[in-house]
Amino acid sequence: MVTVRVGNECETFCVPRIQPEILLWQVNTSLVANFDHAENYFAICVSSTARLMSSTVGCALTPASRTRFITEVRLAAAFLILTCLVVPAPGRGAREEPKVIEKVTPLPVALDPNFEFRKTKLFFMSEKGLKPSERAHDSSAKVGGKSNQPSQKTSVLQDAPIVFERQYRLFGAVTGVDQRQRFGNYFDFFWRAKRPSDVTVRLEYRQEKLHEHVQAQEITYRNVRGTNKTEFKVIGDDYFDDGRVIAWRCLLIANGRIVAENRSFLWE
Repeated sequence: MVTVRVGNECETFCVPRIQPEILLWQVNTSLVANFDHAENYFAICVSSTARLMSSTVGCALTPASRTRFITEVRLAAAFLILTCLVVPAPGRGAREEPKVIEKVTPLPVALDPNFEFRKTKLFFMSEKGLKPSERAHDSSAKVGGKSNQPSQKTSVLQDAPIVFERQYRLFGAVTGVDQRQRFGNYFDFFWRAKRPSDVTVRLEYRQEKLHEHVQAQEITYRNVRGTNKTEFKVIGDDYFDDGRVIAWRCLLIANGRIVAENRSFLWE
């Protein structure tokens, strides 16, 4: 907003001026429509504007020192934004996917208390899913008029984690083809390394249609320490072609030796 002061006939004659001063506290705009604005708009040169015009460079609205400062601030902001985009935050890098091992070779066993499995979470998501109400209804059986199972409300509460896990695994799968690629076995292993070391986590498993044939997936961590989580999955075409996983064991491998092991009941 530009304010113009206008006087009446009783006032003494004075040079008209504009408030606030146009040449004071201005910032270079991103686009200047008229490069001759100093000649077109500042034809009335009073003493204050004349002194300011002499200290500016060319027809810029900001003195040279301030222009240099603004440029440096812009460059610093651009460099900061570029650094944030290029350098990922710790622990938020792209997750490395396990690789399939073509030939599984036996390794020597040397269990080390510095490496251990903390927790294991297994989830099998079938393509034949039941509704929570149906599962709760089927789980309540009566003998002699009295139920030997928890009430329907309790059954629904017990099935809630399973329903949530299924919805979590199917999130983003819209079409039937997308959902087909999500069905199968999921393995989540929580393990701990008490000292820094290069650790390879390997999952060996058998599928029902392949009988005694052993397959394996593994992922390697460099100079890792503390509690970690590793995820494996046998889903999609691998599940539909070869069946569900019937036996498995998970290994922590350091320096070419098995330092920790976790296995299923059916693994021999």
